Amino acid sequence: MLHDVERLRKVNESKYWIAATWVCSIVVTFITLLPIGREKGDDTNFAIWISQSSSPAHWVWERYLNWSGRVFSESAAAVFIPLDQMWWRIADALMVALLVYSIIRLVSDTMTVSAVLMGYAGIWLLPPQMMKNAVYWVAGSFAYLWPSALALFSAILLMDIYKGKPTRYWGWRIPLVFLASLGVEQTGLCLCAFGAVTVLVVWLRQKTVSVPALVFTVVAAIGVVIELVSPGSHLRTISEANYWYKEFPTLSVSRKVVRGVIWQTYSTTKYLLPIIAVMAIGLLVAMARDLKRSESIELEGMSARTSAVVVNCMCVLTAMLVMIMCLDATGTRKMLMHFYGGGPRIIIAYLFWGVLFTAWALIVVLYSHSPKFTALMLLACIAATAVMYFSPTIYASGVRSMFASSLMLIMLIHIARLEHPHRFWYWIIGLPAALNFVHFVLGLWGASL
Repeated sequence: MLHDVERLRKVNESKYWIAATWVCSIVVTFITLLPIGREKGDDTNFAIWISQSSSPAHWVWERYLNWSGRVFSESAAAVFIPLDQMWWRIADALMVALLVYSIIRLVSDTMTVSAVLMGYAGIWLLPPQMMKNAVYWVAGSFAYLWPSALALFSAILLMDIYKGKPTRYWGWRIPLVFLASLGVEQTGLCLCAFGAVTVLVVWLRQKTVSVPALVFTVVAAIGVVIELVSPGSHLRTISEANYWYKEFPTLSVSRKVVRGVIWQTYSTTKYLLPIIAVMAIGLLVAMARDLKRSESIELEGMSARTSAVVVNCMCVLTAMLVMIMCLDATGTRKMLMHFYGGGPRIIIAYLFWGVLFTAWALIVVLYSHSPKFTALMLLACIAATAVMYFSPTIYASGVRSMFASSLMLIMLIHIARLEHPHRFWYWIIGLPAALNFVHFVLGLWGASL
């Protein structure tokens, strides 16, 4: 038995098996991309417009002047759309791998076979609609997956600075920061925010300015400014408002915020609940193990009062998640999805979800080994989507506009998994991820046959 365990440990840490796992994961992702063709709309229109332009660079410039400041996304489209579709599939599979690698590196310094597998499993906790629009749609991948992968990869520099690790040869990451900040607007703003926080943290700790973090922040800010001041972005806002959100230009800031909060609450309950539930169940198991070891109501490393808050919140959260499962089983969950209008239903909906999200957030923060960092990540999750309050495409963009927030939630799951290790995490993350993967892939191949 001990011999088998030792052999599994060596396999898990073997560079050969780690490399083989990466290759297999990339190949599997590539195979799932085979049914994906160019959809009528942006994909086919881009192909026509690029072919009619004098050069790809000219097309990107025309887009900057007349439609979009997302220079990186438009450039990726200009390069890959004229090529055979197979080149996009290869690049997209590699971008998924880069995204997974970056998430692993941001939460841990150790790369193992199990880390790679859990990293890929975490990605498949994303809702199918989001995977389709942000990863498995040609035009969508240029705006969401690719900039996000570059952003998280470049953010490894900030994490190394935050942990006090040496950051020699950091300059090569800065061009990646610039490219990522020229993707979807949320990505650049997140990079600016995390860069500024890193500068502040280093200053408070050491009373010195971190030059790499400062350069990171400034370059990200430059990219965001270039994107936001583009003439095309202004024209697009007008056009999108006329088509999708006619009252947008006349709404006050407070009304945009109110509508945005309603939209964000509805979208979170509709699309992100499985991710929230996975984290809650994993922490529930960890908490039960802690309580069993301590033989009291005090959790490891916590005071009696904080432990009582966390345990009670977990009881409330567990009961509410069970209630949601029962409502889903009976087809009556819609009674909790009335976020618009008035009457008692809307009060019930906001009260229920408000209690659930508050209990979940308290557990995640208070039970964390780094509560301040975890709280910052939760705020970033909210803020990354809240940017859409001030976009006329808030309703048109749909679930893909929550891609950045979802990735940060997945990172929090991996952080919790490493802070509170137990073997049940493999089932808690792996099983729903596997079911989601099979459901999604069968849908892709079924639609292509």
